[in-house]
Amino acid sequence: MAELDFDNFWTLTDDYPVLEWQVQDLSTALDDSTVGEGQQTDVTVTLTLDDGSTVTASEVADYDAGGIVDVDSGVVDANQQGTTEIAATVADQSDSVELEVVEPPNIELEESDLDANAVVEGSPLTATATYENDGGPGSHTAELTADGEVVDTQTVSLEADDETEVDFEWTPDGPVGTEDDVSVDGTDLGSVAVVESGTVSLADISVPEEVGSGAPYEFTVELENADDETVVDTVAYELEGQTVITEPVAVDPDGSTATLRYETDVDSGLTVVHGLTVDDESLEETSQVTEPPSFDVTDLETPEDVEPGDEFDVSVTVENTGGVEGTQSVTVSDNDSEVATEELTLEADSSETVSLPVSEDAAGEYEYTVATDDDETAATVTVSAEAGDDGADDSDGSDGLPGFGAAVAAGALAVAMTVAALRRRN
Repeated sequence: MAELDFDNFWTLTDDYPVLEWQVQDLSTALDDSTVGEGQQTDVTVTLTLDDGSTVTASEVADYDAGGIVDVDSGVVDANQQGTTEIAATVADQSDSVELEVVEPPNIELEESDLDANAVVEGSPLTATATYENDGGPGSHTAELTADGEVVDTQTVSLEADDETEVDFEWTPDGPVGTEDDVSVDGTDLGSVAVVESGTVSLADISVPEEVGSGAPYEFTVELENADDETVVDTVAYELEGQTVITEPVAVDPDGSTATLRYETDVDSGLTVVHGLTVDDESLEETSQVTEPPSFDVTDLETPEDVEPGDEFDVSVTVENTGGVEGTQSVTVSDNDSEVATEELTLEADSSETVSLPVSEDAAGEYEYTVATDDDETAATVTVSAEAGDDGADDSDGSDGLPGFGAAVAAGALAVAMTVAALRRRN
């Protein structure tokens, strides 16, 4: 018996082989529709099978890329500027997608800095770098090195004429007294020394007397530094005996104050214990838990009628009926979308009236909804061309051309006088 030719019945996918007749459709998509010359992007080929399921075939599809790019196993290499169609075919099903290859990126490091030149053993250090791209869109792999060894990398992706800031993080692993020369992409940032625990000490903490249940609150910690350099140490915040925040803090030689933020879900009426620890030092304070802030919309005023294009105020009064101070956004939305917003901070049991300017170009009835996180109310405003018309007749009896009424009358009088003079002569 002759052998069966499986090549004529089966086709490969990225995961498993399928029968050719099972492939009902094929779609192609690019991760980036525009890339810089010399850059790469990925193409994804998705097969829809007869049972409705999908499977990718990006690595095994047959590609026709038009010459200015190469495609291998779903990876597109942009070799030349221009626009091309990338067509993918699997089991007689095809689809194509357009790729534009533009000027290559020119991503350069503009500035970089360390948050400190000394760090307490075991604490992380942060380096911040700003990159600019004056070429086409693309990406760059940025490297943070310590004594020539790469300790962190970040992918910098930028559109044309764009800039961004990236943070590197690294925890020196040497003992106390170790010094490392640190650089970003070869740019020297100076040396970092590992200092002993206790260089940074905890001076004081300040927590609110009251915190709202489920509401964010801020507290501060004052730190002292026994070193001549700025030192990074780790602050641990405990709530009810459980550590909920560990955060590195850069402490200046003359001391620093750090502000931290958290929220508790402890029920109203109870007391919570805050604990701050730096190295082996700890301090505690307590707060009473009250009702969270609640921003109620108590009054809303708008005009009944306005003309298209005219700006008018939506005046809203908001009251905080909760137990602690809070901050929320007050938003105004019309029939379609949000049209105005303002951030409002209110102490407990206080209120404030704010006016948010809005306008509409088209005539019609608009329902304006004013909302906070906790409440909302609405009012209707009619926008019409007749809104400012008082019905008075401003016509001067002329034909609509400025100044022509008086001019025509004077001309008619002159003609009449000339005719009368001629008649007297005759």
